[in-house]
Amino acid sequence: MDRICELCHDMYSHQRPNMRADCRSGCFRNEDFKRCLRLFRPMTSLIHNKSRKSRSIK
Repeated sequence: MDRICELCHDMYSHQRPNMRADCRSGCFRNEDFKRCLRLFRPMTSLIHNKSRKSRSIK
């Protein structure tokens, strides 16, 4: 969880210098952390499509 906040801070520190602390506040139970999670979550539709394509090639 901490890594998510670090990545988010790296991307947004020019706009929000306290992003890392804001993301971690409340033991990661806040909207900033949720936004960061959405930003860095795996795109399951892309993973699913790649998996499907690799099966069709074999």
